[in-house]
Amino acid sequence: MAKAAAKKSKVEETATRAVTVVKSNPNTLLIVLAVAAGGYVLYKVNQGVNTVGDAFTNSSGGSTLKEDLKLPPSSLSVLQAQLKANKLYDAFQANSWGLPGTDTEAVYNELRGLSHNDYVKVFEAFGKKSYNPITGEGSIGFSKLDLTEWLTAELSNSEFAKLRQILPNVF
Repeated sequence: MAKAAAKKSKVEETATRAVTVVKSNPNTLLIVLAVAAGGYVLYKVNQGVNTVGDAFTNSSGGSTLKEDLKLPPSSLSVLQAQLKANKLYDAFQANSWGLPGTDTEAVYNELRGLSHNDYVKVFEAFGKKSYNPITGEGSIGFSKLDLTEWLTAELSNSEFAKLRQILPNVF
């Protein structure tokens, strides 16, 4: 019990010191927050966008994806494709803990087992949705990206490599 009380008082003491430092140095806190935000933008740029300018605009014009008539037609109904598209969008909005960030396992689960033409149907159902490159969420006023662009922006290189294994005939 004595150890727990000592730990609690040290935590309270540290918290009190932190509050004092923040109150006496508000500009330092703003600088730290600005550096953190800038670092996050650079991280997102490094994940799938070529330049900082491209992080805020969709210069690619979107992906073009068409059904391959040489392959069997999609086995998904329009409703099934729309449900998958909605679940993918939800997976981009929050991770499995409900925090902002992509739930990559949910993305993999929705795309697992799709043929090329199935993916095309889901791609079409997804359409283009507004994308905020800083938060990775849909936001009004930002570029609209298609499903492939969302995947490219939200998945790291290693996560996209895993997606290629899951959908070898698509990517």
